[in-house]
Amino acid sequence: MGAPPRWLDRFVRDISAMVRSYDNAPLGCHYHVAQDCWEITVFVMRVEVVGGIRDGEKLVLPFHVDLPSLPTLFDEIETFTWQTARLGRNDDLGQHISVTGRVGEDAVWLRILADAPEHSPTAGTLCASTLTFQPT
Repeated sequence: MGAPPRWLDRFVRDISAMVRSYDNAPLGCHYHVAQDCWEITVFVMRVEVVGGIRDGEKLVLPFHVDLPSLPTLFDEIETFTWQTARLGRNDDLGQHISVTGRVGEDAVWLRILADAPEHSPTAGTLCASTLTFQPT
């Protein structure tokens, strides 16, 4: 993979203002270029519950996405879709928002996942009694 394009840092920073989670759990981001298209995957990182009956459970906190603002990230939009469920065992993305288009001269496929990837690290803990997020 070559060096990330100049626009990538701004693009991801702008997305972080459009994807907001309960208690501001951090976002994770994976990116790479495949077949001349920058694939950018964004997700709210999991937290680990501490205390209570769900002690030790890892979950993604509720979040919302400012959908009308997503197209402003692109110079040109080709598709804007929502996948409601996994499309089979090999579908690692699961539920997600998908936007394809161009940023400058670059083709981009943005995916905002409803759930963090299976092997992603936790971002911190959530106290069951106070519902307070503590980053790691």
